[in-house]
Amino acid sequence: MTFTEIYSEIVLRAGEGYDAYSDRAKEMFWKAVATIIQQGQFTDTEIRNLKTRYCVNIGSNEFTDNAYDIVEDWFGGTANSPLYTSEIFDYKMVLTPIEPENARYTEVPMDKLGAKNPLNLLNSTMGIPEIIYAFDYPDLRISNDTEDFQCLATLSTYSIPHSIMDDDTTNADGYFNYGFLVRAMELAAQMLKTETE
Repeated sequence: MTFTEIYSEIVLRAGEGYDAYSDRAKEMFWKAVATIIQQGQFTDTEIRNLKTRYCVNIGSNEFTDNAYDIVEDWFGGTANSPLYTSEIFDYKMVLTPIEPENARYTEVPMDKLGAKNPLNLLNSTMGIPEIIYAFDYPDLRISNDTEDFQCLATLSTYSIPHSIMDDDTTNADGYFNYGFLVRAMELAAQMLKTETE
């Protein structure tokens, strides 16, 4: 089933009066795909060729003013970044300690990065280095009082290149199984009807 056929099916499922909404059906389909992925309502067998993982060793000395720009530092700017040439449905950053080996990494929301947590004091008393970080794509930030560290930073994404997404003749079977497509088309048709009422 091509993307064009999917968009036509969404228009059909929306019912009468939606024949002129094929562009909106396309938009609603990709919005439905993102919603299903972000809500974790899928299994790994339902989607293929969408998961990508990028790994880089980084250290505290590579942060400027406690900030690290993944796009600049990993890909040399936006022109080369697959994160900008792809539609990102969901992403996750995980930091794994290298040095010190017993370091504990705690992710917090960006607005909580400077707040002190009683658990941090306990870890400090027990001799466990604590690295507090926040990730708001594409920025990785660490707290002001972070000690020196080395870690493996792993960014996992569910994404599809814009070139594939924009080619309506692309066969969707290379990315989604039939069950996922049916759920995405049903959700897209519901979204289309709700948005145009």
